Amino acid sequence: MVRRNLKLQSAMEYLMTYGWAILIIGVVLGTLFALGVFSGTNLLGTFCTATTGYYCQSPVLTSSNSQLAFNFGQDSGNTWNTWTLSASTGTSYDSNAPTSQTYTNLASGAQVPVMIPLSSILGNSVSIGTPFSGSIWAHYCLGTATCTPDLVSEVATINIKSS
Repeated sequence: MVRRNLKLQSAMEYLMTYGWAILIIGVVLGTLFALGVFSGTNLLGTFCTATTGYYCQSPVLTSSNSQLAFNFGQDSGNTWNTWTLSASTGTSYDSNAPTSQTYTNLASGAQVPVMIPLSSILGNSVSIGTPFSGSIWAHYCLGTATCTPDLVSEVATINIKSS
């Protein structure tokens, strides 16, 4: 009978040892998940991917004033007489999204530097490393007569961290 009790004690010690090890691994994984180590924004770098016919390069998000700056261009075959760019979180258009200043005369094939204030989304200043992911939308008009900028196109997707 003594021999059987030793087998049960050995089995219980085995289960307790590995149980504690599994519990510690679970706590460590839970902590890492809560800190955002497994977040997709930490794995992806900075990019600005333009859709066909548009140009988006060298994005920078400043931490001091939450301004998104990048080089933008279009190659639609038409000159845009009046245009603005807006940034929205996600991939759907938001008419209340923050916009750039109004620009004029962007010829097809031309590229210009633009800035979009993101303070309404991120706050007036953000800490270094704060991520922003979303879409860039263009509001533009082609006519020279009564021109209402009612043409809207998604021109790029962006993923960036403030610096």
